[in-house]
Amino acid sequence: MKTSPLKWTLVALALLNGAWCLAQMEQPVLEDFEPSSLNQPGKQYPQVNSERRMRVRLVAPQAQSVVLDFLGGAKYPLSKGEDGAWVGVTRPLDEGFHYYQLVIDGAGVPDPGTLYFYGGGRWGSGVEVPAKDQEFYALKNVPHGQLRQVLYYSKSADAVLRCFVYTPPDYDKDPTRRYPVLYLQHGGGEDETGWPNQGKVGLIMDNLIAQGKAKPFIIVMANSYVPGAFGLGRGPAAGRSTNAAPARGTNAPLAGRGPSGRLFDFSAFSNVLLDDLIPFIDANFRTLADQPNRAMAGLSMGGMQTRMITLANLDKFSHIGIFSGGSLAPSDIPDLEAFKQKVKVVFISYGSRELESGRYSFGGDPKANTEALKAAGVNAFFYVSPNTGHEWQSWRRSLHAFAQLLFQDRPTGFTSSHEMYAMSGAGSAPAAAVPTPAARPSAVDVTGTWKTDFDSLIGQQYYTFTFKQEGTKLTGKAKSQVGDRTREAELTEGKVEGDTISFVELLTFGDREIRITYTGKLSANGNEIRFTRQVGEFAREEIVARRDASAPTATPTPAPATRTIRIKAGRFEPVKDAEGNVWMPDQGFEGGQTIERPDLEIANTRSPDLYRAERYSMESFSWPVPNGKYIVKLHFAETFEGITGPGQRVFSFNVQGKEFKDFDPWVKAGGFARAYIETVPVEVTDGKIRITFTPKIENPQICAIEIIPQSDGDTSTGTPGAATTAAFVAGEPTPAPAAPAGPAGRSGRGGFGGPITLGPDDKPAFDDPPAGITTRGEGIPRGKLEMIEYDSKTVGTRRRMQVYTPPGYSPDKRYPVLYLLHGIGGDETEWQRFATVDVLMDNLIADGKAVPMIVVMPNGRAQKDDRPGPNPMATAPAFALFERELLDDVIPAIESRYSVQADREHRAIAGLSMGGGQALNIGLGHLDTFAWVGAFSAAPNTKPPAQLVPDPQAVKQRLKLLYLSCGKNDGLIRISQGVHTFLKERGVPHIWHVDGYGHDPTHWRNNLWQFVQRLFQ
Repeated sequence: MKTSPLKWTLVALALLNGAWCLAQMEQPVLEDFEPSSLNQPGKQYPQVNSERRMRVRLVAPQAQSVVLDFLGGAKYPLSKGEDGAWVGVTRPLDEGFHYYQLVIDGAGVPDPGTLYFYGGGRWGSGVEVPAKDQEFYALKNVPHGQLRQVLYYSKSADAVLRCFVYTPPDYDKDPTRRYPVLYLQHGGGEDETGWPNQGKVGLIMDNLIAQGKAKPFIIVMANSYVPGAFGLGRGPAAGRSTNAAPARGTNAPLAGRGPSGRLFDFSAFSNVLLDDLIPFIDANFRTLADQPNRAMAGLSMGGMQTRMITLANLDKFSHIGIFSGGSLAPSDIPDLEAFKQKVKVVFISYGSRELESGRYSFGGDPKANTEALKAAGVNAFFYVSPNTGHEWQSWRRSLHAFAQLLFQDRPTGFTSSHEMYAMSGAGSAPAAAVPTPAARPSAVDVTGTWKTDFDSLIGQQYYTFTFKQEGTKLTGKAKSQVGDRTREAELTEGKVEGDTISFVELLTFGDREIRITYTGKLSANGNEIRFTRQVGEFAREEIVARRDASAPTATPTPAPATRTIRIKAGRFEPVKDAEGNVWMPDQGFEGGQTIERPDLEIANTRSPDLYRAERYSMESFSWPVPNGKYIVKLHFAETFEGITGPGQRVFSFNVQGKEFKDFDPWVKAGGFARAYIETVPVEVTDGKIRITFTPKIENPQICAIEIIPQSDGDTSTGTPGAATTAAFVAGEPTPAPAAPAGPAGRSGRGGFGGPITLGPDDKPAFDDPPAGITTRGEGIPRGKLEMIEYDSKTVGTRRRMQVYTPPGYSPDKRYPVLYLLHGIGGDETEWQRFATVDVLMDNLIADGKAVPMIVVMPNGRAQKDDRPGPNPMATAPAFALFERELLDDVIPAIESRYSVQADREHRAIAGLSMGGGQALNIGLGHLDTFAWVGAFSAAPNTKPPAQLVPDPQAVKQRLKLLYLSCGKNDGLIRISQGVHTFLKERGVPHIWHVDGYGHDPTHWRNNLWQFVQRLFQ
């Protein structure tokens, strides 16, 4: 028998796929499996581990074969054990919900261990793979709405039908209040239970409303499959046609073709929706029954229904959401001017894997279409769910984004854990050029491996880009390394037009996806690309990527070191030395703590800021570098006031195998607060420089580290002997090669954030404080600074906070309280390190300038491991949770332990940077708890002004002081400027103080001094 080539091809593919699956199964599996959250009570299987693998187990001793079958996806034959149980483990799955069944001897049945979900036209099993961003649909202690099962009679279907209705929290508390409505549709093969169960619609909305990110509204979820109508569905088929009476009198079709040309006829459901369901909801629920307050959205088939029904009925719907259900272009809209007048929001979304696979072909390129709508003046948005396909996680994220845009006056964006392409701006210039109908052909080919390294706000970054170019389309990956941390990301939106290359990299920032855009020009010789790299709203860098002729490696490898690595221990922002070199923030260390003494005079150096902060008690330091020869410089200064002479701090350290025993910084530097540099020539053969520290008397400490690459033949700084070192007075010239100067304009965290534009209001409200505000006054009474512990029910552990009580504190007297919050890289000790809070307060109280008060400095990172770690940005989600911990745990702990005036008039909250944003979010969100609010250099976690102050009149009446400050050299000043402008326009009294500093401790210390003098007066 002759076998066709096609058959051999299919066999080969099957064998390859089987081999690949086998290889996956042979990889070690992490044994930290836990039962799925969707299991029936008490059932242990299926289970999911931290690698996103799923393990199933079924006891069926008589079965001959059992297969794990994902709906529309992979199949995994299970293995039978001696106990008669069939067991199997999958490869890593996408995050979120997945339908599946077990096929036992050819019969597909649900897994008896799980709850059941309707999908694929059947009731079957589901498994939930925990997602990094699952907090937005987590069950939390917030007010909850209701999901109601509602039965209604449909005249057009001649049947009693079912829908589910979500009503927001407080719906039943105020019988006079009316609400907008969103009609939300499921996908093909699903029903009205899809959004309530798989979609987590109730929890998503409860959390958004509790956070003030969405306006309360009603959601109606109906079954798109009408009994007796043509097509798929659970209702009985009928012979009568449902196409006889197309709904409403416009030319927009109510039938069309989806992917693969499949015909969808939605007229039956359109009749039910418009003639029966909407009138029923408006008659039986307190709705705002008009077009501006009615929206429709859907996923997949429901998105296609939304597109067709809303276009045909613009008198009924003002907000349109299409999730993985096609696209909408200006050419699809018969009367664009009327559309712009009637429709407030168009929202299109897809999972990133759908875009990569080309699944969006129905309706055209969704991003290009959305850009065209925006350019035409439509308030249109395009959102991509990262690392998901045509699945529920994409649609949960889409609802989370879409809900924040609904029923607002003029929505322009949303605060989300997921990246969105915001296409608002009707009547303004487009933010990006609208794609031309046909991209011009590219005369270059950038396929291959490209490398770059550059200084950034999080340290020296090493990147390897792997590009694949097909015509003008560019795909690939970015592998990056910062210190000992590595990351890999798929590139999206890549294109090559002439000598211009552009693409997008998505960066996970806590529960957010931050968009990093690259736009560059290829050099004439084709071996360099000069990119502008824009990291969301946070930073902008100019970098150069160079073509690498060698084959790409499997893991990120740093590019050859062409510049000195400089790391400032103990600081969480860049520092510039006297020569203009930028030192990266503290990183690369294992273990230890940091401390800063900002006003200390340092001898033997022209760059005292290098020695005013340190890391101590660390175990080691490591940094990846290419193999080769280096000079390592270790910077020390004894600045701890508890060390008063030689021999009181002695430790050892080892630099790349070279041992330094019984090292005494006091002896080496010649006394207290004097800089000293130990210089060590080393050779690297294993791709990293490693330094270990061993305590003897007191803890090891270090102020800064330099790693200086050497050219061939230059193995030292002229010091004889391989194991000897050369010591130099800090700041004096050394034989090391000069390093390029760092980016201009950075000072502390200055330069962080983005461009600075100052307006006429951006000026000082006060003079700078006098010198010596943190120098202890002679002979004045002193307060007490103590570290206390408390039980945090929110976090589920015992936590610490630092508390200052004023001089003469007595339990017979009651005191007001200031809650003072730190920044993203800090902890409960940061304010004391930056501002010496006890000394500052003692001085002000002694001078009669401040009311005696208690100052509480908690840790705003509400998680069990509340240390900043090597990447403080990754802990950002814990700062959001702190709101509940402050209200539920911290304040009660303080008020039970100390003698306080426990009312809002005697309670204040303030913070710096991330803590400033927290102070605004929490203080303005809880006017029943706080009457005094201050924010110094508020960070981007600050809510939009309209959400911070939804009721300006209430703020005017209840708040005694609202204090905003920022430095004129702070790249984040736009955050505070926006709040100030909003408050000014609405007549809300507040202080707006802009001084001459950046995003740095001097600004925060000075403004704390100003703020506390105005409290409780």
